[in-house]
Amino acid sequence: MGYCRLAPFYALLIILTVGIVSNGAPAEPAGEVSWRREFDALCGQVENSMSMTAEELRSYLQRCTLLKGEIEKLEPTQRKVYLKRLEMCQKLLSYMLERSLQGEGK
Repeated sequence: MGYCRLAPFYALLIILTVGIVSNGAPAEPAGEVSWRREFDALCGQVENSMSMTAEELRSYLQRCTLLKGEIEKLEPTQRKVYLKRLEMCQKLLSYMLERSLQGEGK
Protein backbone atom coordinates (compact mmCIF):
# COMPACT_ATOMS: atom_id res chain seq x y z
CA MET A 1 0.00 0.00 0.00
CA GLY A 2 1.21 3.45 -0.79
CA TYR A 3 1.54 6.34 1.60
CA CYS A 4 -1.50 8.06 0.11
CA ARG A 5 -3.71 5.07 0.91
CA LEU A 6 -2.44 4.91 4.50
CA ALA A 7 -2.65 8.65 5.17
CA PRO A 8 -6.33 8.59 6.31
CA PHE A 9 -5.58 5.69 8.65
CA TYR A 10 -2.66 7.50 10.25
CA ALA A 11 -4.61 10.75 10.47
CA LEU A 12 -7.34 8.89 12.37
CA LEU A 13 -4.74 7.24 14.60
CA ILE A 14 -3.30 10.67 15.43
CA ILE A 15 -6.72 12.08 16.24
CA LEU A 16 -7.60 9.12 18.47
CA THR A 17 -4.24 9.13 20.23
CA VAL A 18 -4.32 12.87 20.91
CA GLY A 19 -7.93 12.60 22.07
CA ILE A 20 -7.08 9.79 24.47
CA VAL A 21 -4.11 11.65 25.89
CA SER A 22 -5.77 15.02 26.31
CA ASN A 23 -9.38 14.08 27.13
CA GLY A 24 -9.15 10.70 28.83
CA ALA A 25 -6.54 11.55 31.42
CA PRO A 26 -7.84 11.46 34.99
CA ALA A 27 -6.30 13.65 37.66
CA GLU A 28 -2.95 12.18 38.58
CA PRO A 29 -1.75 11.40 42.10
CA ALA A 30 1.55 13.01 43.17
CA GLY A 31 3.58 9.83 42.51
CA GLU A 32 2.55 9.71 38.87
CA VAL A 33 3.69 13.20 37.96
CA SER A 34 7.06 12.28 36.42
CA TRP A 35 6.08 9.47 34.06
CA ARG A 36 2.71 11.06 33.17
CA ARG A 37 4.37 14.32 32.14
CA GLU A 38 6.77 12.41 29.92
CA PHE A 39 3.91 10.30 28.51
CA ASP A 40 1.85 13.40 27.74
CA ALA A 41 4.85 15.15 26.21
CA LEU A 42 5.70 12.20 23.95
CA CYS A 43 2.24 11.17 22.82
CA GLY A 44 1.11 14.77 22.57
CA GLN A 45 3.68 15.32 19.83
CA VAL A 46 2.46 12.60 17.45
CA GLU A 47 0.36 15.17 15.63
CA ASN A 48 3.60 16.97 14.73
CA SER A 49 5.41 13.81 13.64
CA MET A 50 5.02 14.55 9.93
CA SER A 51 7.17 17.66 10.27
CA MET A 52 9.85 16.12 12.52
CA THR A 53 13.34 15.32 11.31
CA ALA A 54 14.66 11.77 11.41
CA GLU A 55 16.85 12.71 14.38
CA GLU A 56 13.88 14.13 16.31
CA LEU A 57 11.87 10.99 15.61
CA ARG A 58 14.76 8.79 16.82
CA SER A 59 14.97 10.87 19.99
CA TYR A 60 11.24 10.46 20.65
CA LEU A 61 11.47 6.72 20.05
CA GLN A 62 14.34 6.43 22.54
CA ARG A 63 12.30 8.37 25.09
CA CYS A 64 9.38 5.98 24.48
CA THR A 65 11.64 3.03 25.24
CA LEU A 66 12.77 4.60 28.51
CA LEU A 67 9.21 5.48 29.47
CA LYS A 68 8.07 1.92 28.81
CA GLY A 69 10.27 0.77 31.71
CA GLU A 70 8.59 3.25 34.04
CA ILE A 71 5.09 2.26 32.94
CA GLU A 72 5.88 -1.44 33.45
CA LYS A 73 6.24 -0.69 37.18
CA LEU A 74 2.59 0.40 37.49
CA GLU A 75 -0.29 -1.67 38.82
CA PRO A 76 -1.70 -4.14 36.25
CA THR A 77 -4.72 -2.21 34.96
CA GLN A 78 -2.91 1.09 34.60
CA ARG A 79 0.11 -0.67 33.10
CA LYS A 80 -2.01 -2.36 30.43
CA VAL A 81 -3.79 0.86 29.41
CA TYR A 82 -0.73 3.09 29.26
CA LEU A 83 1.50 0.50 27.59
CA LYS A 84 -1.11 0.13 24.83
CA ARG A 85 -1.33 3.91 24.38
CA LEU A 86 2.45 4.23 24.35
CA GLU A 87 2.68 1.41 21.80
CA MET A 88 0.29 3.28 19.47
CA CYS A 89 2.39 6.45 19.74
CA GLN A 90 5.59 4.48 19.23
CA LYS A 91 4.26 2.73 16.12
CA LEU A 92 3.26 6.00 14.53
CA LEU A 93 6.62 7.62 15.31
CA SER A 94 8.39 4.55 13.96
CA TYR A 95 6.35 4.66 10.76
CA MET A 96 7.11 8.35 10.29
CA LEU A 97 10.83 7.67 10.82
CA GLU A 98 10.70 4.94 8.20
CA ARG A 99 8.95 7.28 5.76
CA SER A 100 11.46 10.02 6.51
CA LEU A 101 14.41 7.72 5.85
CA GLN A 102 12.84 6.47 2.61
CA GLY A 103 12.36 10.07 1.51
CA GLU A 104 16.04 10.84 2.18
CA GLY A 105 17.12 7.80 0.20
CA LYS A 106 15.33 8.91 -2.98
